[in-house]
Amino acid sequence: MREHSKSRQRPAPERNRQPGRRKRGKPRKAIPGDAVEIIYQAHPVGGSVDESAACDDRLAFRVGAGEVSPCLEGAVLGMRLGGKKTVTARAVNAFGLRYADRIHRMHRSRLPQTLRLKVGEPVVIRYRNGVSRPAKIVDVHGATVTLDANHPLAGRDVVLELQLVAIERPPVRSTDLPRTEPR
Repeated sequence: MREHSKSRQRPAPERNRQPGRRKRGKPRKAIPGDAVEIIYQAHPVGGSVDESAACDDRLAFRVGAGEVSPCLEGAVLGMRLGGKKTVTARAVNAFGLRYADRIHRMHRSRLPQTLRLKVGEPVVIRYRNGVSRPAKIVDVHGATVTLDANHPLAGRDVVLELQLVAIERPPVRSTDLPRTEPR
């Protein structure tokens, strides 16, 4: 009888491994502190994906840093790289509520003359403090134009379809390591 020796497979060299994957095993999970990138699609609850308010976008953020809504962070936390998830979010936890102070009525002379004054036309509002916000024309009546700078999904419960496409762990710094007393 011939004895078979067990041969060990060597892990793929670093350059051949997919980012976010360990040497062996399952893809890693997102944990607090990770920089992640997701592809997401949002549409109103009960609405269709191709509704005008729907959005389809990529988003990068650090988990647990408060850069995005708690609902979105909670959905990503524990997801595996390449994983997909669908969550329903209340308006206040998704794109926020609609705010009356983001509705602006102005004389048409304050807008660029080249701008088509058509309902639904996108514009950018520049505030005195230097902040810019996308808006859309919601009404044109005589010489008055009404702009809405609320997010199109603000005030609406939404369905978020997510896919986690990248995870990057922050480097471990010597200040993050536990201190040990010399013996």
